Amino acid sequence: MIDFRVVKPPGADLIEGREKIIGFWQAAVADMNVQDAKFVSINAHLAGNSIIEVGRAQLFLLEGQSAEVKYVVEWRQEGGAWKWHTDIWNMNA
Repeated sequence: MIDFRVVKPPGADLIEGREKIIGFWQAAVADMNVQDAKFVSINAHLAGNSIIEVGRAQLFLLEGQSAEVKYVVEWRQEGGAWKWHTDIWNMNA
């Protein structure tokens, strides 16, 4: 089975496949010293066999610092469950 999961980080090439994506997020969380995160879905709508979600996230870092991002995620049904498929985001300036 081909794995079409992909993340599209700002300022970088896309990352494909479950194992590469897991490695990317592990490194990103460690490098940014992310302690916690809060996600708020603003809108989600059905688009064919997908759900498209638009939202905002706040990342809580060490020493009381935080970072805010906006994101779009595509969810697809696999085996009767909705699973994350494609993710793109940008930091708020």
